[in-house]
Amino acid sequence: MTKPKIDVFSEGKTEKNIFEQLARHGVLTEEFEERGGGGEKTMMTNFRLRLREWVKLQTDQRTSLRILLLRDLDMHEGKTIEDVCKSTINIVCHHDSTAKLASHPTHENVFVLKTEMEGLHLALHIASKRYMDSFVKATIDDYVLRLALLEKTVKALLQQNRESGEKQNPKRTWEIEEVAFINKVLVEIPALLSANKIPPLMEAKDYIRFYVTLLQAHSSPATFAGKALSHADVQDIREVFASL
Repeated sequence: MTKPKIDVFSEGKTEKNIFEQLARHGVLTEEFEERGGGGEKTMMTNFRLRLREWVKLQTDQRTSLRILLLRDLDMHEGKTIEDVCKSTINIVCHHDSTAKLASHPTHENVFVLKTEMEGLHLALHIASKRYMDSFVKATIDDYVLRLALLEKTVKALLQQNRESGEKQNPKRTWEIEEVAFINKVLVEIPALLSANKIPPLMEAKDYIRFYVTLLQAHSSPATFAGKALSHADVQDIREVFASL
């Protein structure tokens, strides 16, 4: 008997693009259905309704419900990991007052549901790893930025630009090397902003936008997430997204 799909609840399109690439690379072997989008409030409402819908079924009519909840850590709004866990488990406790979240033995930002409701399986993944300590919040974009700034990823993206540039009229030559490109994103652009009395970048998505601009990729951070993973080394993907 095949396992039911995992219902993945996330805030936006970035996670959807990431999961599609994880599956394409064979990093994710489980089948999943994306049920997110629309921001945190909409995502949590969808999660609440999905759980309520399942609970209403007669016990003998239920198939296993497998849920993966992806949440960011909005520290700039005063949220903590404990707050995120509490707002998640409160929804489950409406149906099982004994339910609780237990820490994952390997990944400190992952929590697994302990419940008496047979057939209900839930994991909560909190994107708590900021790429820079100065960032005001932690999001899934921090993972994308980390992967995108690895030399193998940059090399593959620049190579694609070189190949497409050769076919254009007039030709567009990309001579910059990966180390220099990374330095532009992490050092030169922030220094230029500072020299012009512009406030520093506050989150991973800000850096991704400049990264995309330098590549002349003309894509949103969400679209770029898929592009970055599609060009990255599989082992790098496994390491960066190990908690997923």
